[in-house]
Amino acid sequence: MAAAVTLMARDGDTLDELAWRDAGMGPETLPAFLTANPRLCEQLVLTAGTTVIVPPQLITAPAAVPTRKMTNLWD
Repeated sequence: MAAAVTLMARDGDTLDELAWRDAGMGPETLPAFLTANPRLCEQLVLTAGTTVIVPPQLITAPAAVPTRKMTNLWD
């Protein structure tokens, strides 16, 4: 199971803005965010320091970075 990931809101953030800026997730993920953070459905605008849990089903493994074989002229 993936470790819990949390996001920290800045003053005036909305949930969709926070999800996009800090996690790169679009509006289709908002229902999962609200299920994982039920208290957020009462807040239209978040206050600074509000922690938001990223739902575990939305956490993916980082993509592998492609590597190139480097050629050294002096080998």
